[in-house]
Amino acid sequence: MSPEDIFLPVIALILWTLVFTFFMGFYRVKSAKDGKVDPRAFKTYADTSSFTDVMRKMSNHYDNLLMMPMLFYVICLMVYVTKTMDGFFIGCAWVYVALRFIHSFVHLGRNHPLHRFLPFGLSAIVLLIMLLRFGIKVAV
Repeated sequence: MSPEDIFLPVIALILWTLVFTFFMGFYRVKSAKDGKVDPRAFKTYADTSSFTDVMRKMSNHYDNLLMMPMLFYVICLMVYVTKTMDGFFIGCAWVYVALRFIHSFVHLGRNHPLHRFLPFGLSAIVLLIMLLRFGIKVAV
């Protein structure tokens, strides 16, 4: 195991974010062309009343992919830079990414709030564990 292995789960999550970004963009363009949404809504996003429920769900999910994962990226960088990476961090990183994928599929699928919260909450706990372990490793 090399220190750079910490970046494999990071790459996986970034790739998923980019795939979703392109999918959402395609959906928005198609919706505007098909007259399902007013294209002016994309100018400032001040009035999104013409957005369909699917479009709102996608926009909310996109925000989710850019919020908490930033903390994940920072923790992975801190672990790499300080040379504190070990198998535990790699395992936690992959668990975090798996939980984010599950969250995505629940959010973009049936979107049941309790079912969506479980992987979201667990992924936050994984981040907390990673951060606490990192803090202990650099403090000792």
